[in-house]
Amino acid sequence: MHLFSKNELPVSLFEQLTYFESELLFFLIRRKFVARNSKLSQTDFLKPSFVKIQELLDSFLPKKTEECYKFLMARTLNHIKEELESSMDTKVSLERFYEVYFEETARKHQMPVKEFHYPLTKDLKGKINLNYSYFGKVFKCQKFLRDVEVFFEHQIFANHMEEIYKKLFLLVLKWEKMYLKQQLMQEVSEKQLLDEVTSRLRYKIPWTCEELVQAIAKFRKLVNVCQEKEEREERGRVKK
Repeated sequence: MHLFSKNELPVSLFEQLTYFESELLFFLIRRKFVARNSKLSQTDFLKPSFVKIQELLDSFLPKKTEECYKFLMARTLNHIKEELESSMDTKVSLERFYEVYFEETARKHQMPVKEFHYPLTKDLKGKINLNYSYFGKVFKCQKFLRDVEVFFEHQIFANHMEEIYKKLFLLVLKWEKMYLKQQLMQEVSEKQLLDEVTSRLRYKIPWTCEELVQAIAKFRKLVNVCQEKEEREERGRVKK
């Protein structure tokens, strides 16, 4: 939790780990920040150390820009929907949420409400792309922009800490079950766990808080770009 929230690992915490625990931590962090198909993917060639882990934390590449947009849009819309349900004191469907939340903006700009649907909702997945055209429409909603900033300033980091805890807890619980299943053959069990971390195709490793900070910066930049584009188009319409 300290590592994912602070983007650092105190020596005092690292020294409390057994060698095998330090291996698990090292290969988990390496899996997160280094390509899985790296030439040095075999555990035999790599040994854990405090210095190596900190180097990984200091040198990781930022998340892809579109990945940041998806990460934040999903969490922001979910938060706004929960706030709306709380104010209405009832659960609402996704369809109803968009109708209520974006109705005024859609009417003002003479667009159907479906134009504001987040592309990764099940009924629209693969039919719309996250691009400037989509964001340009969503950012026309001033209420959405205000709610985004309130969420970023006051709630998103607390939510993210809960998400980090949940994902790490489930991950360690899974390791524990694998370990106990073969506890009579400890060496086999430890190797199996390390192979699980280094070789499995998909692995749900949470974003660090530092990655979240960078994602928010990219999202705010996107808002500015779309607003500037909207202002230029508006000035062009006025001149005509």
